[in-house]
Amino acid sequence: PTFAHPQEFVSVHAELQEYGVLLVPRLVMEGGMLRLTGAAVVEDGRLVGWLNDEETEGANWLLGHVLRSLVAVPCPVDDGSPIAAWVRLHRRSVRTRMEDGLPRFDILLTMTAWLVDAGRCPVVPEKASDRRRIEAELTAAVKRLAEAAVRRAQQELRVDYLRLREELRRALPAAAEELDWKQTFPAVRVDVDVRMAAGGVVFPGESLRTVPYD
Repeated sequence: PTFAHPQEFVSVHAELQEYGVLLVPRLVMEGGMLRLTGAAVVEDGRLVGWLNDEETEGANWLLGHVLRSLVAVPCPVDDGSPIAAWVRLHRRSVRTRMEDGLPRFDILLTMTAWLVDAGRCPVVPEKASDRRRIEAELTAAVKRLAEAAVRRAQQELRVDYLRLREELRRALPAAAEELDWKQTFPAVRVDVDVRMAAGGVVFPGESLRTVPYD
């Protein structure tokens, strides 16, 4: 998920026609090999900027394009022993409303996580408190990525590649028609909340139904 969702030319053209803005993968040469990394931001058929890997991954989370992502975070009881987990997007929801004359978007991402490397992290799988500390690290990591994508869109590029206008059109079509979105978008409030789905983090050898939570 560190590069934009690849699409065929026909799909790219159709999405630009419908939304006016699109993220396309960036192709770079590294060590004599081609690699997809980050994203180009295209608005009205013109290149308007780039996203780095972190901003692109955050945008993919917010757009619902993440199948799974390998997330590495510090061990909550020993910073020198990182842990890694496959994290999947379980559910994405957006609450849209008007506040002080401007749209507000509350985005909730719910995810599941399977630990794949925690051998050097001295946590006890049977302790709910240890699991919740790992949850907090993983959700915070995804939230940082998502907020980086929002910041790049609103404060730096001032381009709605997150397609929040479409959320506004669905929820409040009259408001969407009245607003000059190009001028309004940088000022709207966007809050991102990331939570773990029921069952929490799954350790190797466990299933969601065997996770011991208090």
